[in-house]
Amino acid sequence: MAGGAQALGRILPPLPGVSFDLVCSWDVLEHVRDPRRAFAETARLLRPGGLAFHEYNPFFAPDGGHSHCTLDFPWGHARLSEADFLRYLAEVRPGETEVAGRFYRFNLNRMTLAECAGHARAAGLETLVLAATPDEGPLAAVSPEIARQVSAWYPSATVHDLAVPAVRLLLRRP
Repeated sequence: MAGGAQALGRILPPLPGVSFDLVCSWDVLEHVRDPRRAFAETARLLRPGGLAFHEYNPFFAPDGGHSHCTLDFPWGHARLSEADFLRYLAEVRPGETEVAGRFYRFNLNRMTLAECAGHARAAGLETLVLAATPDEGPLAAVSPEIARQVSAWYPSATVHDLAVPAVRLLLRRP
């Protein structure tokens, strides 16, 4: 809604704090540039006892680069440095370099499962459920080499992060 309002040249006022019993999002958290701030805003909006439910496709999933940034080899978006990712696009998919590069740099955060839980905790939210079940296929496909390449750029990413296709998160404001 805010994007549409801005497109119309209007600016929406901030929502009043402690106003909501429930905050929900689907396929949003992986696109938030500052997830710590997003969790803090969620906590600000919730009344005491209020719940937040988020479901998202994490960056480290096999298709976590989404259509623009999922490369032609497994976990390519997470195995390469930003410079190597952009070079790969320029060399292999030159027609997509501008759009995919912008999407990679500005529209995907690199939040691991541990960081997700930490951001919620830092915001004062209680995690009731963090459902992040690995998919057997990707779990079996994560070789030691893939895990090493990912951890070179993202030290807190685990094999578990690489095999989880979707995260469901239920939080409560105490």
